[in-house]
Amino acid sequence: MTPVFLYNGYMIERNDKESYYFYLDMLRDSGRINMYGAAPYLAKEFAISKYEARDVLAEWMKERSC
Repeated sequence: MTPVFLYNGYMIERNDKESYYFYLDMLRDSGRINMYGAAPYLAKEFAISKYEARDVLAEWMKERSC
């Protein structure tokens, strides 16, 4: 079974591309941080390496810039 956590009332499955993107969208919408610094938040929240978090963030930024 995939671990699940609640984020602002939303249930999110861990370690899934959609989950990463959903988390990044929520983080962006909160306005709490500059998204260029979001990789450490993503790494901590999903227990992934900082390198994987950077790759996910770069991909998310590329997709969201259109």
